[in-house]
Amino acid sequence: MDLQSIKTVYETSQSSDCNKLLKNGWKLLAVNLYQNGNIEVPVSDTKYILGNSKFIDTSEVTDFLHPPKYDINGWKQI
Repeated sequence: MDLQSIKTVYETSQSSDCNKLLKNGWKLLAVNLYQNGNIEVPVSDTKYILGNSKFIDTSEVTDFLHPPKYDINGWKQI
């Protein structure tokens, strides 16, 4: 994917979310490692940055990764 064709960028710290998006046509743009705090054993955090060539609302991405348990009428989805 050409970087100029990217229309939507999504960032997640969950590798399972990253894998779901990769299987759904997204491309991995970068993996960033962060250190939280300045204690003797800092906690590291990984951020996955993904891109898509379509304009996608981030709420659609969230619903795709974590579908709501109830539909708009309040019924539990199976």
